[in-house]
Amino acid sequence: MSNATQRAALIAAADGVTVGDFTVHAYDRRPATMKPGDAWVRWRGAERADGFAFINTWAVIVIVSGEEQVADDMADQLAYALAGALEPVMFIDAITPVAQATSAGDMNAIQIMGKSE
Repeated sequence: MSNATQRAALIAAADGVTVGDFTVHAYDRRPATMKPGDAWVRWRGAERADGFAFINTWAVIVIVSGEEQVADDMADQLAYALAGALEPVMFIDAITPVAQATSAGDMNAIQIMGKSE
């Protein structure tokens, strides 16, 4: 599968995941202005697998909230809903909280890291 095709599959899997009144809106690149619910896919490199194939590493980043406690509470629920949506198209290695840097300051986010062919 090409990287473009895999990226599209990850975007389609994440887009529309809903927990309560929080809905993920996935894009192919980071939005210029981010708000809670915005998500995007990043290619994080490739490693040689058996034979001549490469295994790609991907990150799906989702902005959750500006308030730390709200972000933690949302991440608890959202991370596993997103993992369930992404597992058919990517083997998930880790789910971690991250601070997404912006020109206005850091925003709370979760990052789901995984691998695909």
